[in-house]
Amino acid sequence: AICDLAVAAGMRYVVLTTMHHEGFRLYRSRLSDFSTWTTCGRDLVAEVMTAARARGLRVGLYHSLNNWMDQPDSVAALESKPDYERFIATTHERCAELAERFEGCRVGYAYPRPAPQRLVQSAQWPAGRLLHSRRTHGRTAAVASVGRLRQHQ
Repeated sequence: AICDLAVAAGMRYVVLTTMHHEGFRLYRSRLSDFSTWTTCGRDLVAEVMTAARARGLRVGLYHSLNNWMDQPDSVAALESKPDYERFIATTHERCAELAERFEGCRVGYAYPRPAPQRLVQSAQWPAGRLLHSRRTHGRTAAVASVGRLRQHQ
């Protein structure tokens, strides 16, 4: 029904939030049981993607980098080198899972506002490494900041 409304309104793509700051995933995840799959037996991201593609809509997925369920979070990452490394690793794992499960879509994320420069500067925030890891695994999904997501559409 949502995708029918999108088409009727003249939309060409939909963007769905896969996980927001509370850490609740709207998809079946091997990384967490805190999801729609374990609570109601549904993979809402897969359902929306199937419906959107059946109607010729492109799909973008928004994924919050930080969440309050998985620790360490971005705040802890600013305070501790080991926490930073673990935060980066788990963030990459989540984005990789999305890229692998939902091939052919765009995965976007946003930095907190205002973005802590200590976290997002290229030397500290290895977004390039994340992009490279997706390309080397032969997937067609792209990971980009939300500000650049529209440029890739």
